[in-house]
Amino acid sequence: MRSGWGTRNLDNFANTEATMFTSNHSEFTPISDECCHPSQPGFRCLVLFLTAMITFGPYFALDSIGSAAPFLKSELHIGEEGIGQLYSIYSFPNIIMVFFAGVFTDRVGTNKASLLFASLVVLGAAIVAPAWSLSSMLLGRFLFGIGSESLGVCQSAILSRWFANSVELPTLAMSYGVAITFSRLGTVCAFNLVPEVASAMGLRAALYLAAILCCASLGFCIALVVLDRHAAPLLSLDPLRSVAGGCWGDTRSFPGAFWLMVVICVTFSCSIFPFLDFATPLIYEKWNLSAVEAGRTVSIVTLASVVLSPIFGWMMDRYGCRPLTMALGGFILAPAFALMATTQVSPLALCMMVGVGFALVPSALWASIPLIVKENMVGTAFGMMSALQNFGLFMMPLIVGQLRQTSGSYTTACMIFATLSAVSCVSALVLIRVDSQGMQSVLGLPSGAVRCYSHPPDDDDDDEALLRPRDFSGRGERDWN
Repeated sequence: MRSGWGTRNLDNFANTEATMFTSNHSEFTPISDECCHPSQPGFRCLVLFLTAMITFGPYFALDSIGSAAPFLKSELHIGEEGIGQLYSIYSFPNIIMVFFAGVFTDRVGTNKASLLFASLVVLGAAIVAPAWSLSSMLLGRFLFGIGSESLGVCQSAILSRWFANSVELPTLAMSYGVAITFSRLGTVCAFNLVPEVASAMGLRAALYLAAILCCASLGFCIALVVLDRHAAPLLSLDPLRSVAGGCWGDTRSFPGAFWLMVVICVTFSCSIFPFLDFATPLIYEKWNLSAVEAGRTVSIVTLASVVLSPIFGWMMDRYGCRPLTMALGGFILAPAFALMATTQVSPLALCMMVGVGFALVPSALWASIPLIVKENMVGTAFGMMSALQNFGLFMMPLIVGQLRQTSGSYTTACMIFATLSAVSCVSALVLIRVDSQGMQSVLGLPSGAVRCYSHPPDDDDDDEALLRPRDFSGRGERDWN
């Protein structure tokens, strides 16, 4: 494994140990217990809050268009086709751009990358808010989409950078769960606040509110960079770069477990997100509920994931079993979608099942990437997975819409969702076998038993070093060898 304390600076960065050592490992210097030190839980909780909040504004702005659709029609005369274009131009470039965003993050570091992407978000939202023509709004949404999705990739790299080796709260999977919660709260707030603001003050006020929240996200990024640069000299960490970046060709070094997780990500996403897009009309038509009742029923999916994601994240850090958790999520989703297609079971119960699966899979999936990918490729890995996910999300709504038009119902679409969920479940079961045979069950272990940060053993490394437990019994020097 990497030798010398200087080369383990990222481990120190995420670690909560209360001592620092000299480079020759012969002496150690106690760290101050001041709350402003980055090793303190309060400091790290503040970092987690800021990191989670950087995507709240973009998620709010993303769904402000859908929630303001009636006002776009009445005030700007933008019809269904135009609204569809505003969403398509957000998604289409990110089939490719998020991969390069990950590579860029690995090359220049999370500080510069987050500021650049957040600035693009603000620029795009600032163009959309005062726009009076569809073409101007499309330009703004294009820039906003590139910045927003890239900022999400950078957020994942920041969480990995800070919490990958954490054995005290907040831990890695829990930190991803918290980030997921804040992002989805942005969506919930958009669908509840935008119509109210637009009704009371007009469409323009609602769009400016979205732009202001995006500016707040840029402010959170700036505060996060300040904290990061404060931590860098105390932890012997380069404040401007994380590590040497990756490139396209280096993706060949990703282990087979990573590509299995890509399959899980794509199949899961292509079932849950298109379902959420069409869930309200599905429940409205099949169960004869009012539009308001159908919308409230569907909101249970998001609300369940908001509440459960941090809890499931903490449980995985405490007990491990990440591939099993992914399999369980797919196992819950598959029958839920199948029952929607073939029975009249209460939609409330089925949406609760979908909400549990919606919380299980992402909390386990995204937090597993830093455990199996080398540290200089973490951003690239997140970008690659997000790019393939976006390709699937670009295709599936088109397929579902065509099926709805030809068949007159959502039955076939729900069976496709069930099949994709089953594929994700089976892929997770295969991942359990791959993890146990080739990776010493790294993904199945609790956080305290895995000391490696984004760096599985190379051919010339000590394989057992990956699994050596940490000793937090004292404040003296820990010798892993």
